[in-house]
Amino acid sequence: MTMNQDVAALIAAYREVLAQADHWFDDAATALGPMLGCHIGCCDCCRGLFDITVPDAVVLQMGFHRLDAGWQQRVLRRCRERRDLLQQQWPELQAPYLLNHLHDRPWQTMPERDATPCPLLDDDGCCLVYAWRPLTCRLHGLPQVDHDAEVFSDDCCPYNEEAVYQSTSGVQRGPFRQIFTREAQLIRRVNQLLTGRDLYELDTFIPLALMIDFSDPDQWAQPVDTARL
Repeated sequence: MTMNQDVAALIAAYREVLAQADHWFDDAATALGPMLGCHIGCCDCCRGLFDITVPDAVVLQMGFHRLDAGWQQRVLRRCRERRDLLQQQWPELQAPYLLNHLHDRPWQTMPERDATPCPLLDDDGCCLVYAWRPLTCRLHGLPQVDHDAEVFSDDCCPYNEEAVYQSTSGVQRGPFRQIFTREAQLIRRVNQLLTGRDLYELDTFIPLALMIDFSDPDQWAQPVDTARL
């Protein structure tokens, strides 16, 4: 994957944000102990469609291109099948496969009953690009409470509820205001470099992210509904 140096520098900074999220989750999981439901091979949360940011898509591709040719072909076949189904619903969903210009579409609340596995799962239900997965994948499963007690998310995976409920100290707090503030800054700067416009949000789905051509500037000239951003 070819990127200009400015985008590459921003992605390096974004990966520091991802590492910060990993550090919190690892510490929280250790504190909660063996009752925690998250474990290698559990992929019940890796179903359906997740919208991710453009920096997440770039990082995801970095991991994807490290897979061997056989796995790349299998994953891309799954992604193309998913794209074809989405285009039946949204014919205007074309490269670079951004969601924000889809007018009056409920893409932000896709049906929870969608049990389609993530295309990046291997035959054992493990993530093929675990070290390169999006931020939403890294934070999923535990409530997100900032050091100052502000609750950014109270969602908890059902498999983790017992561990959280029985913990005397609760879920470990983390630097979520810092994480999300820095994330927003980097998203905006990457979007601006790619599109030439000051856009706070550009989103795609995980299967679509692997088919984006970041080396083709002409793709990024497509209209984007800035009223939604």
